[in-house]
Amino acid sequence: MRIMMVTDRMDCGGAETHVESLAYALSGIGHEVTVASAGGRLAERMRRRGIRHITLPLSGHDAAGLARSLALLMGAVGRLRPHVLHAHARLPALLCHTASRLLGVPFVTTVHARFPVSPLHRLVCRWGRATVGVSEDLLRYAERAYGLDPMRLCLIPNGIDTVHFAPCRERKEAERRIVFVSRMDTDCSLGARLLCEIAPRLDRLWPGVKIELVGGGEAYAQVRELARRTNEALGREAVRAVGRAADARPYVRGAALFVGVSRAALEAMACGVPVVLCGNEGFGGLLTPSELEGAARSNFTARGAKTPTADALLDSVAQIIAMTAAERERLGASLRAYVVRYHDVRRQAERTAAFYRRAIALPAYRHADVVLLGYYGFGNCGDDALLRAAAERAGQAYPYGNTVALTRTGQDTGFGVRCLPRRRAFACLRHAQVLVLGGGTLLQDRTSLGSLLYYGAWIAYARLNGVRVCLWGNGLGVPCTHVGRWLMPYLVRLCDELGLRDGLSMALAERMGVERERMHREEDLALSVLRRYAKDLPPAVRKRRLLVVPSGGLDREALLQMCRMLREARANGYEAEVLAMHPARDRALSLALCRRFGLAYREAVSPEQAVRLVRTSAGVVGARLHALVFAAATQTPFVGLSHDPKIQAFCREYGMKHSVLADTTQV
Repeated sequence: MRIMMVTDRMDCGGAETHVESLAYALSGIGHEVTVASAGGRLAERMRRRGIRHITLPLSGHDAAGLARSLALLMGAVGRLRPHVLHAHARLPALLCHTASRLLGVPFVTTVHARFPVSPLHRLVCRWGRATVGVSEDLLRYAERAYGLDPMRLCLIPNGIDTVHFAPCRERKEAERRIVFVSRMDTDCSLGARLLCEIAPRLDRLWPGVKIELVGGGEAYAQVRELARRTNEALGREAVRAVGRAADARPYVRGAALFVGVSRAALEAMACGVPVVLCGNEGFGGLLTPSELEGAARSNFTARGAKTPTADALLDSVAQIIAMTAAERERLGASLRAYVVRYHDVRRQAERTAAFYRRAIALPAYRHADVVLLGYYGFGNCGDDALLRAAAERAGQAYPYGNTVALTRTGQDTGFGVRCLPRRRAFACLRHAQVLVLGGGTLLQDRTSLGSLLYYGAWIAYARLNGVRVCLWGNGLGVPCTHVGRWLMPYLVRLCDELGLRDGLSMALAERMGVERERMHREEDLALSVLRRYAKDLPPAVRKRRLLVVPSGGLDREALLQMCRMLREARANGYEAEVLAMHPARDRALSLALCRRFGLAYREAVSPEQAVRLVRTSAGVVGARLHALVFAAATQTPFVGLSHDPKIQAFCREYGMKHSVLADTTQV
């Protein structure tokens, strides 16, 4: 297999060392590997060891530099014809994405660390057909922050050359040496600063101790100055700032203790050296065999743990000092055994090659093939039931499609489908195949003209991108504004398929010029799911209880009618309870009714809970459509109470009473 790995630079650093060791290992099992970067010390070493390296100006971020980098990368891809491109940083991933689209070469990515997430980052980040994470928490970060498909994520931890990084046979137990290895940048040099801080106390605890700080970067001069001042205070060179080193092995082997994180910590473990996890992202303390599995979840960075302090670091070093030589040897041997078993680079190279083969066989990644759009994730019990029904139907209609639902926050709260926040609609619809408006009355301007403009904009954008638009179990609202009367017929005609739930909507669509073959009659989308919920519950006895479901938008006439019904129900010996199906909007009115009539108040936190309440009630008085849908699904008598035409139409469909009439003749 011909593989091209692309990264910013091949200088000293964890990601760069990862690329280098993986290139050697892949080449060692028979693959042809090329590395493209802006060059560096490791690039020269790779050339000497037989790995092809192509120099690209990938470290520049100006438009001219990006254009030149893209041209050179495409030239190299066209000349070498790799089977897969593997990007190891954000900018190389963007260039690989473009080259992949233009030249048809699959590309994949590796996420090595967490970075700040902003709208601009989301816009420019490209992840390829599949993504490797070096730890579990990074995969969760990529899935949560960028909405990646979990089926295209793969965990392959850092691979360490356990032959190169091996225990030193001539280790001198009398040598009291502590080694810190990392880039000396502001965001990753905290461990070096803390070692300088504790050096005077450590010298009293462990006389003659030596501390070596290996690595270079933007903060190296400050760290070197700290080391100089520490040495002046001690009157000897206790702390030595080494600077950049192309190979950390000479410093790590033979050390009594390693302080640091991530890949450097794994290399020290492979050398049989005890490790204290201490970095800018957290403090893990002295690493013992019982803590290895937990530390691996964050790639041995202690990400999310407590903040490192000088006292905590000194306590961990004191644990090593208190050990006997035999105890330190046993601890180091157990750490090396773990690395050999789980992090040997040859095994990781084989897993990476298998990952490449799977990624090549995958279709080009889309955020979604099927996009479900509606009023989802806003805490409305009825709309949550709609999303579950839409997800089930999408799974049946498009069994091999990648289905995504756009919700308010993008959090998956048991809807049965991958959820992304609504702000990701642009990225999702750009390459989708189908846009589904799943349930509800989304095309209407009665509650707000903004609703019609919002959903209309995405319908128009989908059609501009060649995306098929379908309405499943929708109702159409009677336009109430001049803009709505002009815009709504245009939007309805843009839809490829209209599944409408009532005769009023069918009549409106016909008047708006929709051909009969493009629309059909179907029941409310949530009914099938709600019926199944009710069927799965054990038999229940109906109470003499009237369930009242108000809506925060009730007008004065409908509210007075609801109060009259409550008085009549209580006069006839019925109990009454108020149920808020959309608590954020209905809570204030619901609580006011409870105070006025001394009623019990409930909130529907899930469709299942609402089904249980409705099926044990004698009747439902609902000012929200989905209160009536829940009643219809459980065969509970109901009365619609609103001027909204959709409620009147639903009551007519099921032969139930509608108490406040509305004029539905205008279109």
